[in-house]
Amino acid sequence: GRIDLAPRSMVTRCSSEFEDRLPLLGRFEEVVLMACIACGPRATAQAIQQRLEARIGVQRNPTTMMTTLDRLSKKGLVDSTIESNSSARRGGRRRRLFDVTDSGRGSVEQSFGLISDMAQDAGLSDARKNRAA
Repeated sequence: GRIDLAPRSMVTRCSSEFEDRLPLLGRFEEVVLMACIACGPRATAQAIQQRLEARIGVQRNPTTMMTTLDRLSKKGLVDSTIESNSSARRGGRRRRLFDVTDSGRGSVEQSFGLISDMAQDAGLSDARKNRAA
């Protein structure tokens, strides 16, 4: 049988406290938020995707990008609006524009800070500096 070292309520409480302090983002969510910040206000999904592809060198399915942006929107990390003008080149369809919220920027900064601090604690940031030199 399995031995529980902590009561289930204790594990749930600790997990909840951890998530309250650091809302966990998936790695792809983090890089999408950073790409959206880098693109500036009113970024299109296509511009965000192109920035990611240029940086990472991996092409993603546009559906994956939209699903991720929708998930970030539901979490309150990005806002989206529909462009007021339609485009003949897009068959009369309007583009959806994305802006990172203050909460989204804060989540990325907090996540980046935690990863940087932990990398430094693990001695990884010094190794990276030495490789760059």
